[in-house]
Amino acid sequence: MGYELFLAEVIRFYLGFILFAAAWGKSRTYAYFKQQLTESFRIPTVYSRMLASGILALEWALALIILTTGHQLAIIVAGGLFSLLSVVLLYRYLATGMIKCSCFGEKDRPVTDYDLLRNGLVIMAFMAFLCLDNPASEMALQWLFFSASLAVLLVLITINLSDIMLQLIDMAEGR
Repeated sequence: MGYELFLAEVIRFYLGFILFAAAWGKSRTYAYFKQQLTESFRIPTVYSRMLASGILALEWALALIILTTGHQLAIIVAGGLFSLLSVVLLYRYLATGMIKCSCFGEKDRPVTDYDLLRNGLVIMAFMAFLCLDNPASEMALQWLFFSASLAVLLVLITINLSDIMLQLIDMAEGR
């Protein structure tokens, strides 16, 4: 087993679990997610309901496909969706200066520069996967479990990147 195969599997699981976490978080706070689409992104209420349902269904479906099959088309669609949502988030962040987004189910926390950095890192992971050979789960089961476990750890760090960075800054400044 080459390192490229292992890296591709870690990235595949990472992307699948990122989408799973996003779908899970939005499902837990669905009403808040719809509200933020209307308030932060200025989408009319009637459209925010349809858009929220569509985004949620697409995230769940893509997460399931990526985690079970690793189909490259699902990863391309997921990368496109994530990139589009990230560009809209960046635009609204730059236009208003303060915006709330419940990307992973957070409530009442404004978007920070670290959230935008996180989204950029996830987009880079999508691109990295597309540069590697699509492994289609050719690894032994124990290596699949190891790569999935490593991916879960990376997802937890990624999702909480803003909080981790703000805590580290507070510690460095002696607060």
